[in-house]
Amino acid sequence: MFIKSSCQVRIYLMEIPWIDDRCILCTNKRALTREHIIPDRLGGIRWSKILCNKCNSHLGSEIEADIKKDPSIRLAIEGINNKAPKIYLKLSEGLDYIAISKRGTVKGKIKNNEFRPRSYKEKDGSIIQPTNDAKKNIRRTLEKEKVSHKTIAQTLQIIDEAPLEEMIELSDDTKIIKWGIEELQPDLTGPKMDDTVLLKIAYEFLALHIGSAIYLNPFNDIRDAILNGSKNTSVYEIEYLRGTKYDPIHAIFIEQNRPHVQIKIVLFRWIVYRVKLLGIALDNRYPRVGYELDLKTGKDRIGKI
Repeated sequence: MFIKSSCQVRIYLMEIPWIDDRCILCTNKRALTREHIIPDRLGGIRWSKILCNKCNSHLGSEIEADIKKDPSIRLAIEGINNKAPKIYLKLSEGLDYIAISKRGTVKGKIKNNEFRPRSYKEKDGSIIQPTNDAKKNIRRTLEKEKVSHKTIAQTLQIIDEAPLEEMIELSDDTKIIKWGIEELQPDLTGPKMDDTVLLKIAYEFLALHIGSAIYLNPFNDIRDAILNGSKNTSVYEIEYLRGTKYDPIHAIFIEQNRPHVQIKIVLFRWIVYRVKLLGIALDNRYPRVGYELDLKTGKDRIGKI
């Protein structure tokens, strides 16, 4: 398909307005909902009402829910820790980590900027728990045993003041050891990001560039690939590249209009994807445009390349 420009290209800032009342994926007239141009799970801030709730919910739960678990994304998030610690804390929330201590390793998640180990029972019957959870369980046990409030408070104080890596006997039946964490490592066993996510990002960026032309029939195969996850290599191709260093910078830009549209997606300035929309070309009167977001400052810009 070859698209000719019939009007001046609009460069939008801030909230990006949309010019139609149809979803750009199912093309049905439905109430449109917010869709982030760069997924908000990766720190994206700009959005446009271009997807209906059904399509947005489907894609959010089916293909985008685990994008931060991609090993490359995990390493990139770790890579910006020193440069943008606040963004690092935000993006690492809820992610799986492996804690290394003198007594072994334990898996857990970051919650409220703190590592919380997963609770589990070892073969010898001992229970591994976050300290606060252990204190709550010990309190409940003591309350059931009708232990005095004073004794309960003293027991909890002993737990709080207990040194790391030292066994403390609370009673004949209960002993505790507070583990110290020497190192936290990202769990890199998560699934690779689905290609559909990258195709969707490229397609949505193109839609905001060409407007209502996105509804034309030649885009049907791309829409089908996004909604149904089809891997039709005659419709699109994705190249996996690498940048020069980790930085809290995301970018999307149209590299070329012809012989097919080619869109580059850059995440954390290190992970680079080239999405080729085969069979789709733009008239040269559509200028090539790009978008860049600085996660650290929250500033972004869009303009002609």
